[in-house]
Amino acid sequence: MAMRAPLPTVSRRSRVLLVVVVVLLAISLLGSSLVTVLTDVWWFDSVGYSDVYTVMLQTRVFMFLIVGAVMAAFVGLNLWLAYRLQPAYRPMSLEQQNLERYRLWLTPRLRLLISLVAGLCGVVAGLTAQGQWQVWLQYANSTPFGKADAEFGKDYSFYMFEYPFFRYVLGVAFTAVVLSLVGAVFLHWLYGGVRLQGAGERMSDRARLHIWSLLAAFLLLKAYAYYLDRYGLVFSSSDITGVDGASYADIHYLLPAKNILLLIAVFVAVMFVIAIWVRNAMLPVVAIALLGVSAVLAGGIVPFVADQVYVKPNAAQLESNYIQRNIEATRYSYGIAGVKQTSYNPSQSAPTSLLHTDTQNVPNIRLLDPSVVSATFLQNQRGNGFYKFNDKLDVDQYSQTAGKPEEYVVGVREFNYDGLTGTQTNWSNEHKVYTHGYGFVAAPTSKVTNNGQPCYVSGFLSSDQTAMCNEQQIPVGDPQIYYGEEFEDNYSIVGAPEGSQPQEYDHVTSTGAPVYTTYKAANGVGGVPINSYLRQLAYAINMHAVNFILPGAVNSESKLLYVRDPRDRVLKVAPFLRVDGDPYPAVVDGRVVWIVDGYTTSSSFPYAQSETLGDATQDSLTGNGTVAQQKDQINYIRNSVKATVDAYTGAVTLYKWGQDDPLLDTWDKAFGGILKPASDISPDLAAHFRYPEDLFKVQREVLTRYHVTSPQEFFGGQNFWKVPPDPTRPTGAQPPYFLLAQFPKQNNLTFQTTSALTFAKGDGLAAMFSASYDGDGGTVLNLYPLPPTSSTAGPNQAQTNLVNDQAIATRLTQLKGSGATSGSDVKYGNLLMLPIGGVNGGLLYIEPVYLQPQSGAAPFPTLQLIFASYNGKVVSGSSVSDVIQALTGQSPPTTSTPPTSGSPPTGVSSQLNDAVKAIQAAITELHAAQKADDFVRIGRAQQQLEAAIEKFQAAQAAQPSASASPSASASPGPSGSPKAPS
Repeated sequence: MAMRAPLPTVSRRSRVLLVVVVVLLAISLLGSSLVTVLTDVWWFDSVGYSDVYTVMLQTRVFMFLIVGAVMAAFVGLNLWLAYRLQPAYRPMSLEQQNLERYRLWLTPRLRLLISLVAGLCGVVAGLTAQGQWQVWLQYANSTPFGKADAEFGKDYSFYMFEYPFFRYVLGVAFTAVVLSLVGAVFLHWLYGGVRLQGAGERMSDRARLHIWSLLAAFLLLKAYAYYLDRYGLVFSSSDITGVDGASYADIHYLLPAKNILLLIAVFVAVMFVIAIWVRNAMLPVVAIALLGVSAVLAGGIVPFVADQVYVKPNAAQLESNYIQRNIEATRYSYGIAGVKQTSYNPSQSAPTSLLHTDTQNVPNIRLLDPSVVSATFLQNQRGNGFYKFNDKLDVDQYSQTAGKPEEYVVGVREFNYDGLTGTQTNWSNEHKVYTHGYGFVAAPTSKVTNNGQPCYVSGFLSSDQTAMCNEQQIPVGDPQIYYGEEFEDNYSIVGAPEGSQPQEYDHVTSTGAPVYTTYKAANGVGGVPINSYLRQLAYAINMHAVNFILPGAVNSESKLLYVRDPRDRVLKVAPFLRVDGDPYPAVVDGRVVWIVDGYTTSSSFPYAQSETLGDATQDSLTGNGTVAQQKDQINYIRNSVKATVDAYTGAVTLYKWGQDDPLLDTWDKAFGGILKPASDISPDLAAHFRYPEDLFKVQREVLTRYHVTSPQEFFGGQNFWKVPPDPTRPTGAQPPYFLLAQFPKQNNLTFQTTSALTFAKGDGLAAMFSASYDGDGGTVLNLYPLPPTSSTAGPNQAQTNLVNDQAIATRLTQLKGSGATSGSDVKYGNLLMLPIGGVNGGLLYIEPVYLQPQSGAAPFPTLQLIFASYNGKVVSGSSVSDVIQALTGQSPPTTSTPPTSGSPPTGVSSQLNDAVKAIQAAITELHAAQKADDFVRIGRAQQQLEAAIEKFQAAQAAQPSASASPSASASPGPSGSPKAPS
């Protein structure tokens, strides 16, 4: 007999080294985890949400221990049984001789190895389970909806909270049985219970009892899986109808197949049990073959053939009922079931006098685009280079003039850490001296100064008051901004004993003198105390900064401020929420707070259509001042929470909001009631609530299809819409706009979120969508569909008409090539759409146009021109009153309606017309010279252009004042006085 190589052995030194490495690794991992737990406990305690972290931690530990222990016990028990059930006698064979040396090595160590394998399985299962803590909490605190699905009559809560948990438990059970089966078969083979060679039976009675029992358990679990699959049909998707939810084929073919397969799986399991006693392996083999064939036929081939042969040719009729279920469920789950539809048919012949008599929309036309004027705010309001504004400012409403609501662009000065240079960038300066921003800044959206810049009602840091509006200022207490969107991962150490020297840089006075301050949070709120060595050491590890434990770095009053972004702060205290990508600051009861909209979402609502959240909320501004949502699938969303974050203390408050939401109630129960009722919301805070953008974007995306409520019409898809691309930016969908306006059938001026929708095929305007809150906090959704045959221009068509207008192109050329705006880039502001005069009135498109110098110390955009279009007529001017006068035919500025070839524009003198022609001729010549690379000719053409522009300006100055084409720099008037919109 040939000699066999001995089993490899491990030296004592190697074993000791391995143990040391494992111990050190465990200490490192456990130590890091312990520090994370400690710092999280302190952070949650500092914001008053200790119960949230306690519930999360306890649930995760509970899930880890229970699932891990059950998995380890089940796997370990089956491995031990496989060893104990080994046959007393093993027939001699070459196979058994080869296995003998492995048995000799393994048997003395078997208890340890079984413990290790079972423990490893338990740890892995426990780690996976603790990540499912939300599934368990929803199941354990399930709140009924009081509504049942149409097919099975189950309350929606079954699908939202119970079904996902049952699926998870089933997955754990399958894993436990499969792991046990694999381990048992291996040990039975190793110890002779299962033989591949030799005479006699291949499996001992004991091994058969064990293995067949595990297979029977697996098949019973498969039967339960078929049972759950029946309910899972409400989440299926049909290729024929393109909608989610059980289809005709699902209910009439696949559902019966699932019932049949369930019974067959139970039958096969019984066959395995019977086979244990009759010792006939053919019974389970035949039964498994029956299950496999049935699964292929009943669960695959039959439904597919029926779908293609019978259902598809008759889909419009057969699927009608199931499409209706999808429509109703989708409209409910996305909160659009109560949308009010008002037919809207703007007339091309609507009288222009409506523009003069409009006392709501025209006086409140927004001239400041919050995504454009951030650089202007920075130039006017930064005080010095230490401050910055978000790339996209926000829009809110205040009542500063006689209690009348007015729309404002708002922002806060946050600290610009990128602006620190040289010695300013040391650890002490970055974390102890430069700790915060300063001041809330607001400007009315409908007013600009004569040089095209905003006028302000809050937050000016300079002695130059010329840019201040003649309005009541917005009073702000504690103007320091310690929490904001621009702090990112930066942390600050603040606080000092009473009477000590303040160290935190605050702002500069009008004379340029620096002012310092010391953070003082009221009632112990604001920051994590770090006045003990244990806390300093923990944060030194957590923040990777040894400075925490160096002498003099902290004092007895020191507090650590971190998690300073309002979104991150709300998400940390309410991990069951998603939050809007655009929090906004507001002055509420004299304090600056961030308002954050919180959403409850789910992907488990029966029959509802799934949407990709990240895609539905993506527009041209995403990532440019707004945060992108994750690309998760959802089919249920509610704006159930309004959250506030105090910009000074960081205090987080969560309020229930809107209609009843069982999903939110489930989470509130799970965390012991951390949400305040809507009745606790102060009137001053409620006045600043606006309909959230991300929810609005999801709803408008859904409404592009689900405004259709007839199943037959929906199946035909002839009247679907789309969200138009942004006409003023190269990529992305047009973002929704906040407007203080009055839309058709609205009784008064309303602060609302608005958007245009266009036909799926083409760019014509298909509908307007508006969302707002009523006086009691209820949601008001208004949809204004146009007739399918409408030829009203959509946003992109309107933009094309504006920028291609000959007179407007000439006006832009003049502005870009003269005076302070010479060599400037054009920045188009938001193209706003305003209905004028009711459902059959006119439609006004209006767009501010900014010029930004290409060079200079701090180039920033200023408003220089306003485009407008009404009933197909296009005009431009330097103010709203200019364009309204032009549209109504009263001394218009530059022309609008395209004239006949060779005729002068309406209302423009022959001298002015000659000058326009000269400019156009000079531009044509300049382009030709540049194309020919003729530098002499280029210089001559430039001289001709300059002369033509001078001729134009002279002719313009000679025009009567009522008919002149004013520019932003003409007719300066009193310095700094705001130009009224109309």
